[in-house]
Amino acid sequence: MTAVLDHLAIGTPALTYGWELFVGVLGGRWAYGGDSPGFWWGQLEFGAGPKIELLTPSGGPDAAFLERFLTACPSAARCTTFASPAPRAPSAPRTSSARGCWPSASA
Repeated sequence: MTAVLDHLAIGTPALTYGWELFVGVLGGRWAYGGDSPGFWWGQLEFGAGPKIELLTPSGGPDAAFLERFLTACPSAARCTTFASPAPRAPSAPRTSSARGCWPSASA
């Protein structure tokens, strides 16, 4: 079974930081995104493959998890998502995702 990196999520206190780097410098293009409880997210596509997802808190009690993460790990990736084929029945092809999140290993 082969897993493929779908996207890397990066939390930022202000979208302009991520936007300047991933769109302005590295040439990413808007894919899709939107509002979720407590944060805004958007994915950028790149010609070479995996997407970058930017996350920023949008305020209120639902934003606490991302605000805590950004306080504890200001320069860490929030989450990686790998897509891989799931076991399939002969007539039902499917895919699944495995997610892993970690704090920064900065000293």
